[in-house]
Amino acid sequence: AKIHQAKELLQESGKNKETDEAGILSVTSCTTEARKIAKIHQAKELLQESGKNKETDEAGILSVTSCTTEARKIAESFSPNKKFEIDKLCDEIDAMAAELAQLQANGQGSTATAKAIAEAINQKLITLEKALKYETTNEIVNVFKDPLGPLNQLSEAAKASIDTPNRKEIFDKRVSTFEVHSKKMGDAAIDLAKAGGVMDKKTVDDIIRTSEKVKKMGPQVVHAANILFNNPDNEEAKAHYETLSEDYREEVAKLQKLVDSAVDAVEFVSASEAQLKSDLEEAKAYIRSGKDPQKSFELVASATRIAKRVTALTDAEIDNSDDPQLKRDLTIAKDTLQQSIAPVVTSARAAILQPKNEVAVAQFSQKADKLVKDVHEINSILDAHYNPPPPPPPPPEEPVP
Repeated sequence: AKIHQAKELLQESGKNKETDEAGILSVTSCTTEARKIAKIHQAKELLQESGKNKETDEAGILSVTSCTTEARKIAESFSPNKKFEIDKLCDEIDAMAAELAQLQANGQGSTATAKAIAEAINQKLITLEKALKYETTNEIVNVFKDPLGPLNQLSEAAKASIDTPNRKEIFDKRVSTFEVHSKKMGDAAIDLAKAGGVMDKKTVDDIIRTSEKVKKMGPQVVHAANILFNNPDNEEAKAHYETLSEDYREEVAKLQKLVDSAVDAVEFVSASEAQLKSDLEEAKAYIRSGKDPQKSFELVASATRIAKRVTALTDAEIDNSDDPQLKRDLTIAKDTLQQSIAPVVTSARAAILQPKNEVAVAQFSQKADKLVKDVHEINSILDAHYNPPPPPPPPPEEPVP
């Protein structure tokens, strides 16, 4: 209901200063913290009330600037190109908000010009919200495709026998990888909540609380791993590390479950499809070159993990849906996808071991393309269900004779 209220406030731009300020405040504070996730919608409501009164006008302007400030913070973890796009969009919104605030201050918050600016801000906010949701979903797909892999590698390095070659070097590298990945998971989950895609307050609060706990536990696991590494035969060190790592596993599993329940299904599968396709295309190139077989294996493993994540999400959609047709379509598509995963792994292994064998390479390419196609099918089914095309316009009325 808040998004409709926001639009109403935008339509009221210039009505009075209070309405204008409340509208802008609502927009900008949308992602300040978990309990303010819905602020972007509230901001739209306040913008529609521009000119209603001084309090609303001021709240609206403050909301807009707060929202763009938080959006910039979220974008700091994005790629340079995506960060630039978000920053540019925020600059445009801030400029329009300043122009609207000036009109409101001059008693012109309800004029046609102010209304047009308020509506333009409204549309930019929608674009900003979609961009943040897409990028945060893309990051979720990336960092949660193998959430416990870095921990498993750290455990292996911490428990390595003293005579293991390059033991310290390997351990230090695993520690660094684990630390970075643990922080990324927590940050990505928090960004997902703050991007406005999660509207349930309890889920938002749970995601942020669990994310912070995962980030806090990471250094504790590393400390215990260091003790174990330096005392490989100490039973207390082993028990201490196992306890902490098991607690960490449980929290990560909890966080992944929360994230999966909160992420937009269509956006998640769409982002998964793009990453899976990219991994497989890169794997094809490495295999054809005959260089770095390990990299080829890693790319294929990454793609298959993403495919498994898509099947898990599809299972959840099937369980939660009351639409018989959707359940049937998704079940068929999910089963098809599951059956395509193993052949990709098998054919990849053969192609990697025989990069000059054109038949083996071609078979892997075909299996890889089939996997992408099967993920796309699930994406198409979900998109058609959640984003159906608009109904056709009514036929023109025949003139009365």
